[in-house]
Amino acid sequence: METISKALILLSIVAHLIILGHAQNTTLITQTCNQTPNYNLCVSTLTSDPKTRYANDTRHLAIIMVLHANGLSTKTQNHIFGLIRNRGIAGPVRQLLDKCYQNYSRIITNRLIETVEDLLAKRYAFAPDMMKNVQRYVNVCEGSFKKPVKSPISADNKAMFDLSGVAYAIISHLSNNNVT
Repeated sequence: METISKALILLSIVAHLIILGHAQNTTLITQTCNQTPNYNLCVSTLTSDPKTRYANDTRHLAIIMVLHANGLSTKTQNHIFGLIRNRGIAGPVRQLLDKCYQNYSRIITNRLIETVEDLLAKRYAFAPDMMKNVQRYVNVCEGSFKKPVKSPISADNKAMFDLSGVAYAIISHLSNNNVT
């Protein structure tokens, strides 16, 4: 009987700590996302990631957000690759998609990965610029499609632009305040 009581007490303490940790992360997420241009996107992205429960500061949330941007960039790149391989896509559109594919390759390899590395090392000086460059690459991709040619990846580009804008805002806060 005593063992059961101790187990219940221990279980109660663990449950309390989990709830307390969740409440602290919820507060951190709310405070962080309030400083971004898209609060709802920020909150939904961070709360959907199980790694967020282990985040104990803004830097960790920034890393998680950039990793989500990297995942979305990879997904978009795969979508573009599939469109390029589609024989029904005409020459000019195929060429524009190829340029977008190259832009997304640069986003993944040169900007997002470097940003994560900088955040892990607590180097904030260039990380905001890296995220702005991500947005520029996305705009170049989308802007290359001129009327009457419609971009087949507009929704992907908008999602990437919005997510990288949220990441930029979080990282800028770190950079401006040198917060950890």
